[in-house]
Amino acid sequence: MKSKPLSLYIHIPFCANKCDYCDFVSFDNCVNVIPSYLDTLIREIKSYKDKCINHIVETIYIGGGTPSLLSAAQIGKLMTALRKNFVITDNAEITIECNPGSLTAAKLNKYKSIGINRLSLGIQSHDSLELKVLGRVQSTKSVFKALALIQRCGIENLSIDFLYNIPLPREIANANLRRDIEAEVQFLLNVAPHIKHISTYSLTPELGTPLARRLDYEELYELDEDTSIEEELDLQETLKEHGFKRYEVSNWAQKGYECKHNLNYWNAEHEYLGFGVSAHGLFDGERYENTEDLNMYLLKPNKVHSSEKRTKADLVNEIIMLGLRTKKGVSLSRLGDLGINLLAEKSKEVLELSNIGLLKTHGNDLRATEDGMFILNLLIDMLTLDKKREKSLQ
Repeated sequence: MKSKPLSLYIHIPFCANKCDYCDFVSFDNCVNVIPSYLDTLIREIKSYKDKCINHIVETIYIGGGTPSLLSAAQIGKLMTALRKNFVITDNAEITIECNPGSLTAAKLNKYKSIGINRLSLGIQSHDSLELKVLGRVQSTKSVFKALALIQRCGIENLSIDFLYNIPLPREIANANLRRDIEAEVQFLLNVAPHIKHISTYSLTPELGTPLARRLDYEELYELDEDTSIEEELDLQETLKEHGFKRYEVSNWAQKGYECKHNLNYWNAEHEYLGFGVSAHGLFDGERYENTEDLNMYLLKPNKVHSSEKRTKADLVNEIIMLGLRTKKGVSLSRLGDLGINLLAEKSKEVLELSNIGLLKTHGNDLRATEDGMFILNLLIDMLTLDKKREKSLQ
């Protein structure tokens, strides 16, 4: 029997300090819980061994939280458990998320020795004022120190996270000053040319976060829509000048350095397992989600919080939604295999969006244009199946 491809995501929910904008499931001031969490995580990993004897792991992603907060030995213990319980390809892409403040030469050398071959560094910004707005524990100095350590350690596949649309402090906003994101990114890429991949995100204030409260108190001011778009355009042009190409709405890469793990997610039919508190998975035609309650997870790691069978309609809409996010676009032939003629069923919408330059066909693929990427949610709403059509596929 031919082995089925599989991806693994491992969630490490601990941080030295939770950032002011973060609403992810993560916990600070819980370092003492890490050993028991790691043991629980390994129990969950072991529980899938017999279910995956016909699978081969192509990608592994250790995310968080701040996985680099764990000691080198703890990450080594985790990788040993993964290798004991799954068949992993020799050329598997194995990523770990890191924060500049918790990265050391010893950790990087350990990562490399146990097969981790891709780093995702959560920079967000290297400007001291912006870091303060974000509530980041790192400093400008620690950002460039981490980049230098990575360059010396020899792990070539380096990705960074970078935020735009960061709110301005009141005094900066009142002075009509704005961020020079072009200069910031130019400097970063000139100093660290070994960066091969960049994930760019527009900061969205989430209800209940310290950042949202500071906006409510008018200590900070959100950028107006025009300024936000200008920032995004400046960021995109700068990345293009440095040889980065956009392959997904939020992701840019040098040739050959696209994230394989995320590409598998966006495939819509690729199976993946999520381990840890709040982790999600897609396995054996079923989507599942682990509990967000840390104490509950520690007590019952194998008890799935919620799960549901994925229907044909779910699959069709995911192919459309995820396809529109990527440079490759929506495969019309793939939808045809599922009995969906999207160009016929959505002819009015496709024509309207194409005429105003938001959508285009390329061979047998339907793609969002660069302008279309700015209003991607609208394209997705217009092109995914409505409730009536979904019911007809059940």
